Amino acid sequence: MCDVINGKYHSSIDRVTIIDCRYPYEFEGGHIEGAVNLYTKAQIQTFIKETMTSPSVNHVLVFHCEFSSERGPKLFRHLRALDRDMNRDSYPLLNFPEVYLLEGGYKAFFQCHQVNILLFYCLKIDDILTLTL
Repeated sequence: MCDVINGKYHSSIDRVTIIDCRYPYEFEGGHIEGAVNLYTKAQIQTFIKETMTSPSVNHVLVFHCEFSSERGPKLFRHLRALDRDMNRDSYPLLNFPEVYLLEGGYKAFFQCHQVNILLFYCLKIDDILTLTL
């Protein structure tokens, strides 16, 4: 995943969208750099309708949630079903032929690649005073 984020495959991937399926409070606490927070079926539906694709552009999607065991796979399957339905007259063509699920989810990625994580901390004034003492 870090190689994808850092452009190692830019010659074969035109665009990558990392879809973080965690709840907003989880996303706001830290997320993979460049990820978008889509955590409902309605948001996935809006995304697929509003995101322009073409056969000449390789737009790769990578889904994940905390462990990539529940929310991420569920929304991954939902997007695939919508994509199949939108392209039923041109089977087997898809708007997003390359869709992946991040193995181990955010938790596993965070443990190995903290440098690619954007973290946001909220410190209370008592925490700041404790840190400076």
